[in-house]
Amino acid sequence: MAGKMDRLLSRREVEKITGRGRTTLYRMALCGELSPRRIRGRLGYLESEVRNFLEALPVVTPKSNVSQ
Repeated sequence: MAGKMDRLLSRREVEKITGRGRTTLYRMALCGELSPRRIRGRLGYLESEVRNFLEALPVVTPKSNVSQ
């Protein structure tokens, strides 16, 4: 993101965006999957890292239950 400031998202914002709860976010931070940053005394998640995390998730297509 050259030339553009990355927004710092709160834990609650990340919970809403990812659908993961507080405990899951803490576990993800422990294993280095998605970690918060402390910037200017504020703890949060970089928006670009959250977006990259979401884009890297596997896409699952539902199976059709139609009999032939």
